[in-house]
Amino acid sequence: MAGPGPHPVVAKFIDGVKVGEQTAGLDVADGRFSLRTSFALLFSENNGYNNDAYVSSVQFSNGRRSDAFIASLGGPTASKVPGCITARMEGGNVVIRWTGGVGLQSADVITGPWSVLTGVSSPYTVPGPLGSNKFFRPRIP
Repeated sequence: MAGPGPHPVVAKFIDGVKVGEQTAGLDVADGRFSLRTSFALLFSENNGYNNDAYVSSVQFSNGRRSDAFIASLGGPTASKVPGCITARMEGGNVVIRWTGGVGLQSADVITGPWSVLTGVSSPYTVPGPLGSNKFFRPRIP
């Protein structure tokens, strides 16, 4: 319920196209549109006016994403939410896969600094042996 831009605000998108914005009738930060520790109501109202829906992916972010970021997600795709990442051992190598065509970053410690790996696409086989910890994450704009 905080910036960027006017706040509190709920921006509404369909297939990457902004179709509306709501600023009236909203609570403060950690109000009705925030996730709770024990439950969350997705695609529902607190007044009982709910309908069935089919959803293949849901993405949570720490804070509000910009309109440009949400628009860049576009419509539904086979690769689902950009930036979903997995790492597995395959044939003695660590292989990282991620979705959405975004870049991959690496760091020696979890707090960074993070560096973009150039010329890398999913799946990525980590050169080995590593010899020490290495952290990877998708580069989400």
